[in-house]
Amino acid sequence: LESYSYIDTGLESSMEYCYIVTAYYGETMSGQSNESCATTDDVITQEVSLNALQMNFISFNVAPDDPSISSVFSNNDLLILSNDNGQYFAPNFGVDQIGDILTDDAYSLFTSGMNNQVVSVTGIPVSLDISIGINAAQFNMLPYLPQECLDTDVVFDGYEDNVLIVRDDTGTYYVPGFGVMTLTEMCPGEGYEIFLIGMEDIDLIYPSG
Repeated sequence: LESYSYIDTGLESSMEYCYIVTAYYGETMSGQSNESCATTDDVITQEVSLNALQMNFISFNVAPDDPSISSVFSNNDLLILSNDNGQYFAPNFGVDQIGDILTDDAYSLFTSGMNNQVVSVTGIPVSLDISIGINAAQFNMLPYLPQECLDTDVVFDGYEDNVLIVRDDTGTYYVPGFGVMTLTEMCPGEGYEIFLIGMEDIDLIYPSG
C-alpha cells in the first residue's frame, strides 16, 4: 500500500486504544502489522471566576472543542470583552471582532449585572511548549498556561531584564527592576498585563516540571 489513513472517533479520554492493520489481496489476507497502542489525551474542565462591577483579566489553559467566543460564553452575561489588539466582543450589541478564543492570548472583560459569574470550559490541557510573543512598546495581555499556580519570579526567571511591569486585575504588581513583587504568584484562569523594557520583543515559554 502506498498510502492509507484512518481517523478513529468517539474515543474516551485518558484511555489506551490498540490497533492492528490487516492487508488483503482480493479476499485473501496477505499481511498483518504488529499491534500498536496509544493513550488519548486527558480532558479537563476549567472554571474561571468573573467578578461583577470590575474589569476582569482572564485566560484559559484548556483548548475547547468549539473555541468560538459566542460558544465559550454562551451561558454568561457579558457587557464587553477585548484583547490587546483592540478587538471586541459585545454580544448585546451584536459585535464580535474576535471570533475564536486563543489559548496564547488573555482577555479583559466586564460583565453585566450585579452578580459574580463563572465561565466553564472543557477540553484538552494546553501544551506548555507554546511560545507566547510579547511585543515591546505596548501593554500586552498575557495568558497563564500551567495547570497549577507558580511564584511570579519563577515564571519570569531569565526574563527579569526584559520586564518593566506585570500586573493583575486586583492591583498587585511585579516590577523586577525595583524589587517589587506584591504579585507573588500567578494562577490558572487569570490574565495579566505586561509591559517590557526597551524596544525588543520577547517570546515567553512557561517553565514545566
